[in-house]
Amino acid sequence: MLKRYWVEILLTISVGICGWSIFSYYNTFSSNGISTKTTNWGEFGDYLGGVLGTIFSFLSVVLIYITYKSQSKGFQLQQFETTFFNLLQVYRLSVERLHERRLHDLSNEYDRLIGASYYSPSNLESKDFFDALYFVLDKRYKKVLEESHESGVYEGIDSFFKDYYYMIGHYIRNFISIIEFVDKHKIENKEFYISILRDAATIDELRLIFYATIWKKSEDGKRWKNMQETYKIFDFIGNDKNDKKLINTKDDLKAYYEI
Repeated sequence: MLKRYWVEILLTISVGICGWSIFSYYNTFSSNGISTKTTNWGEFGDYLGGVLGTIFSFLSVVLIYITYKSQSKGFQLQQFETTFFNLLQVYRLSVERLHERRLHDLSNEYDRLIGASYYSPSNLESKDFFDALYFVLDKRYKKVLEESHESGVYEGIDSFFKDYYYMIGHYIRNFISIIEFVDKHKIENKEFYISILRDAATIDELRLIFYATIWKKSEDGKRWKNMQETYKIFDFIGNDKNDKKLINTKDDLKAYYEI
């Protein structure tokens, strides 16, 4: 609270010192009433000028410092936002490249999982890469659970990420690096910038990042999880009662929080 009003406090103290100086001078030298001699008034002027000059010089230094801090803070914020939005652009470009270059690579996996050609050359470009990739994860995960009821979350997603992390590893690292970039900077309202990043991602992107965090489950996974929790990246999970959002929500959340 004091930091917020420290300029007002300094001004109030300065005015108080001025008033006290005038009162002290008057109380000391006015025993014979107010002087009519110009020399006495000259001495009073010198005295008052010395007091006020010192105070005004101090306030000038304070105001210069405030101006410098304000400009410096504005410049730092401008630099931060420039870098942030550049990183965001790189992140979105990585999404576009995945759609352009990797979507067709999933067609064989669809054939194997559903026993039919899900994509034909005519409609391939209209599909979303992350929607397609999450479909593959969903099918693989459920198949593992069907084949072995003793299998856990990690077993369910392990083969998927071993096969496909080379595709999306760079994308996921981009996403995490933007969160780290915001987190390490001393700026106000970090949650605002993180929300821009989160809103730029689709639900399928966020779900894949969620499972990748579980799959990592090492120091990287723990670091990712801590930042994700701090900035509420996965708050969407479980908010919609009609859509669990995850493949096996209860066990998946448990595995995530146990990282």
